[in-house]
Amino acid sequence: MTPAPHVHWTCTDRGGAILNLRTARWTLLDPTAAHMWQRLTDGTDTDTLATELATTHHIPHERAGADITQLLHQADAAHLITRPRARRPR
Repeated sequence: MTPAPHVHWTCTDRGGAILNLRTARWTLLDPTAAHMWQRLTDGTDTDTLATELATTHHIPHERAGADITQLLHQADAAHLITRPRARRPR
C-alpha cells in the first residue's frame, strides 16, 4: 500500500493521524489501525499482517483479514492511498 502524495501521516503506539491535504480532513486511527497502516506502508502483505494480528490479538485469521480489508477500503474511499494501475494487455 502506498499513501497518496497529498497525504501526510504519523503513527505511534497510541494511534495515528492521517491528513489529506486536498480536503484538509484528518483521519484518526486507533492503535490497532495505526499498526496496520504502518505495516502496510512498510510493504507488509495483507496475509502476513493478518497472521500477525491474529496471533497478537487472539482472533481468527479471517477476522484479522477482514479488518485489514476494511481499513484499505476506507482509505481508498477517502483517497488516502494510491492503487496500482492495472497493466494493459499488449
